[in-house]
Amino acid sequence: MSSEKHKTLDMQRRLLKRAERMAGIGHWHIDLNDNTLFWSDEIYRIYGLDKDEFSPTVTDSIEFFHPDDQKSVETYIAEAIEDKLEFFFELRLIRPNGDIRLVQSFGEPEMNEDGVVTGIFGIFRDITETRQKELKEEEQNKFLELVMESIPDPILVKDSDCRIIMANPAFLELYPEEKRDHVIGTTTVEDFDPQQAEEFLAKDKQALETGYSETFETIDFPNGTTKTLFTKKVRFQNVKKETNILVMGRDVSELQAMQNELERSNKDLQNFAATISHDLKAPLRHISMSANLIERSFQNSMDEEQKELLQIMTDGAETAQTMIDTLLEYSRIGQKHIEFDFVDLNTTINNVLIMLAPTIEEKMADVIVRQMPVLEKANEGLLMHMFQNLIENALKYHVPGQPPKILMYAIEHEHQVDIYLEDKGIGIDPEFADQIFIIFRRLHKEDSDYQGIGLGLAVCQKIARTHHGSIKLDTNYKEGARFIISLPLK
Repeated sequence: MSSEKHKTLDMQRRLLKRAERMAGIGHWHIDLNDNTLFWSDEIYRIYGLDKDEFSPTVTDSIEFFHPDDQKSVETYIAEAIEDKLEFFFELRLIRPNGDIRLVQSFGEPEMNEDGVVTGIFGIFRDITETRQKELKEEEQNKFLELVMESIPDPILVKDSDCRIIMANPAFLELYPEEKRDHVIGTTTVEDFDPQQAEEFLAKDKQALETGYSETFETIDFPNGTTKTLFTKKVRFQNVKKETNILVMGRDVSELQAMQNELERSNKDLQNFAATISHDLKAPLRHISMSANLIERSFQNSMDEEQKELLQIMTDGAETAQTMIDTLLEYSRIGQKHIEFDFVDLNTTINNVLIMLAPTIEEKMADVIVRQMPVLEKANEGLLMHMFQNLIENALKYHVPGQPPKILMYAIEHEHQVDIYLEDKGIGIDPEFADQIFIIFRRLHKEDSDYQGIGLGLAVCQKIARTHHGSIKLDTNYKEGARFIISLPLK
């Protein structure tokens, strides 16, 4: 052999070794003429053996297989020799260190001109990691399939042409039984009301273009049912890099019906409150007018007891009037459409203090308000009402002989702010921490120095809830009363 050919052959061998190492595939050869076995370098690596320390034989190589698999290897080789059959297997190999590997081998017999098998050539590779990955993916697919089948909400996947390529039983059940086998691979738009189909296809296209869409939709399904769904659509790419949409629909039909009934009930309640308010105000006005007329007409002839009784009647009518007005106001909170916008609480609370300035000055109160945040979705009018009620309470329920002291500050969290309003007043027994927010629930007797009708804190709670927030009494605060108002920042 010339040196040039020798170089070429040597290079081809090096390239073959490199290719086998990169591909993780080795080759082997059994020469039946001298009963020898050849392994490429990659097979030594797969077996976990050193090429310089081990010379393979057919018998030795088979003994490295799992005891339950050795008979299969012998059979494949025997059939290749005797029946001239190709073979393929995936069996377990045990390395010297005890590590079990899953290997794959393909072999084909070599024959001379007379058709006699003279050898067997094969390839060999370690597929342990590949098969583990496949098994993991298979387990994940089975899990996802189980989840899809178990979820009562309709879930489906659409391709970029809005054709359904996957759907769970909850979605397929929205079609007549005879049509369910024909859903996959089609858009099924012909089975829906044209206007409804146009609307949900528009949401499909929005998800394809922007990556996401969501909507409340009422759909007449092919099986004859009508459902209101809250539907989310999310764009994603599958393993083939194809663009798909995951569609998830939550059946909110019952919730929608309950909401409609609640809105109707609230409207009836508001109308009822307005009617009762109007019907009760008339006789109260007559009582007040009559009391004033009696006072003017008989003022000089009435004794002290009669004047006191007349004053009780007048005060009672005024209190009842106040209760009716406040009750009507309470019933209206959250019933009509409320505009939400950015609200700077510094400005809001400052406006409240300006309105209460005469009372603050009269009582020589010390009111300190520290820096407050800006809320992104709030109603300034309602919040002014809430803070006015709370500050008025702090001014009212102070220790006799001591000027009121009020401190307001805020602690911001990731999604909400806690606003603290604390005073040095008479305080509230922790036992009544929940009762103070009940409508018309008063902790002080009617003849006490602290007058009220028991609606202020109930109104504050309703306003806080209208903002998806809350208000509570801090029962750990012992120097007076401290309220914590939690409101969302966004």
